[in-house]
Amino acid sequence: MQDRGGLTISGPGSRVKAQTGTSTEQRSAVNQSSPITLSEGHITPATKLTVELINTKDMPQTILIRWPVKPTPVSPRRYDEIASRAMRLLANASTELAARKARNRTVSEDEE
Repeated sequence: MQDRGGLTISGPGSRVKAQTGTSTEQRSAVNQSSPITLSEGHITPATKLTVELINTKDMPQTILIRWPVKPTPVSPRRYDEIASRAMRLLANASTELAARKARNRTVSEDEE
């Protein structure tokens, strides 16, 4: 979905404006100073989902879900399997995020 001055990227429940084209400026629509992959995998041989934790200096932490650019055709017979793979990847990302939060809390508590 093209928009003037940027590209609207959307997934379930959200939309993000991303810059398009080339630029010599040091800026980005999503500043990925330290992306951490929480979960990734293929839901079909050609379709990969990735969930990343983005840490930036000037914004709160953000979760970035990289959805396929093109629609994923699936036969009705395989839909349950494909949907299960996608949900498992998202659940794994949630589990990894919770584990990281718990480790950070433990480290912070030990320092006090």
